[in-house]
Amino acid sequence: MALLRKLADKFWVPESASPKHQDKSKVRVLVIGSQNTGRSPFLAQCIQVELPDLVDSRSAGFFAADGDVAPVELEQCAVRHGADLSGHRAASLTQESVKAAEWVIVMDKSQRESLASTFRRTENVFLASEFLPADFQIQVGEAVITKGSDIPNCAFTDLTVARSTLAALAAVSKSFAKMLRERYPIVAIQP
Repeated sequence: MALLRKLADKFWVPESASPKHQDKSKVRVLVIGSQNTGRSPFLAQCIQVELPDLVDSRSAGFFAADGDVAPVELEQCAVRHGADLSGHRAASLTQESVKAAEWVIVMDKSQRESLASTFRRTENVFLASEFLPADFQIQVGEAVITKGSDIPNCAFTDLTVARSTLAALAAVSKSFAKMLRERYPIVAIQP
């Protein structure tokens, strides 16, 4: 187990991370999307903002082109929720990042299935909307996001869809943060 943790630490901490960010005692959360330019970096940032002293939250994409950026319109929508995607650069999903994460959050059911088949990861893998309150409901284009539903891709859609999708993900981050605070009560966190 110690060898696995040591290997995970090698791949998890970027060279540019601050010493505080390199704290190995933090809970490692990996948020996975498709291209890693919209939903996943937004949710990862929201979780990090909610729990800065408890988590090290990262994002990656199944089909990400390393270095891609979020669409400007999406960056502007994200700011409304306290997230800054301007410095985000897409990252491809790797076996190392999947292994290193203690919690993995995906955007839709097909991503959970792909994670299981491609990376053999099924433990602590959650659909983002599983963290929504039971009565949560928001219209996203022609779809409705509710607890247990897929979160539609918003990186290359109209602003109405992007705003609704990000609002749902902001609610996911608050519920996920509440759950982690309850699960890891030893760490003193200010809500």
